[in-house]
Amino acid sequence: MSKHKFFYSVWDIKAVDKDGSILWQHKDRNMLVNEGERLILTTMFRDEDTPSAYYVRAGYGELTEETVLASIPNEPEEAYGYEPQLIERSGTGFPVLELVEGDYMITTKQLAFTASGGNIGPINYLFISTTSDDAGKLMAVMTLPNEYTIYDGTSLQFTISIKAI
Repeated sequence: MSKHKFFYSVWDIKAVDKDGSILWQHKDRNMLVNEGERLILTTMFRDEDTPSAYYVRAGYGELTEETVLASIPNEPEEAYGYEPQLIERSGTGFPVLELVEGDYMITTKQLAFTASGGNIGPINYLFISTTSDDAGKLMAVMTLPNEYTIYDGTSLQFTISIKAI
């Protein structure tokens, strides 16, 4: 999925039922898209386009490395508990910074989409953007192992760890 050796981003995703039992768990690398590559370079080396926050959002369809935020297909409507999940650019959004196997890694706070009063989905990918709407940039995409519906009372919980290697 990912050709980037320097950007190692792993998502730890759990589907959890109403009682807190884990229904399934998936851990895998995401795909850094072209818009995300450009954002990293312009932010780090040109001091341009620096986002004030990041958001994790969900959708259904097929995405490629060329996909841009403005063309993201089938994001759920903000209903039944679905809303973009904020990751602050701070020690709150990324509370863990540690040396792992000789390289620094940063990990997000735990995030979740929890369905309430109805179902969210189906979805088959999660993505990181710089805005909660389509005006920003798409950073990366995580494809789920299967199409998934978050049923009323259940949640999809996740953390993202990013390491420069």
